[in-house]
Amino acid sequence: MIKLRLSRVGSVNHAYYRIVAMDEGKKQRGRYLEMLGFYNPKKKEQKLDKEKYQNWISRGAVATAAVKKIAEKN
Repeated sequence: MIKLRLSRVGSVNHAYYRIVAMDEGKKQRGRYLEMLGFYNPKKKEQKLDKEKYQNWISRGAVATAAVKKIAEKN
């Protein structure tokens, strides 16, 4: 099953997240299928490509709770 979830990047105490489409069995920092956007909690900025998001949802991907919140705000 494909999940739309956050993938952590950045250094210690300076984390930001990529919003990615990924197989649910992969590790958090593993190889992803497509990057849909990013979320930076320190600067309170986020970006999500709505077309790509809707495309993955229509193909049967499931978004995590965090990604759903970000999608609602955009």
